Amino acid sequence: MTRARSRLPVLAAIACGVVMVGWQVDAEPTKATMPDISKLVHYTTVMRGEVTEHIMTTREAIGAVKAGKPVPNGTHFALVDYREGKVFRYFIMEKGAGWGDDWHGVTAPISVISY
Repeated sequence: MTRARSRLPVLAAIACGVVMVGWQVDAEPTKATMPDISKLVHYTTVMRGEVTEHIMTTREAIGAVKAGKPVPNGTHFALVDYREGKVFRYFIMEKGAGWGDDWHGVTAPISVISY
């Protein structure tokens, strides 16, 4: 009986793994596009251990935020992830009119893409 109990956590973990593999993911295709990074304005840097992240957007977005107005449609936000002094990846968000309206009733006017 003790031996069966000791195997119960292992069997539960295997069952969870089987369920997770079969779980369907429902994600909409991205609408975000890769911006011309050289035209974006750097507004902050985040350093976490060995990772350095430069975050950039447009001058219009920075102006809108400072004025307390919504960020305009078409605005890109870019996070450039550096590891060991080299670009590791780009994480891009873009805002668009009506984006997300057709996704399960959730309004999310941004789309994300990672390069």
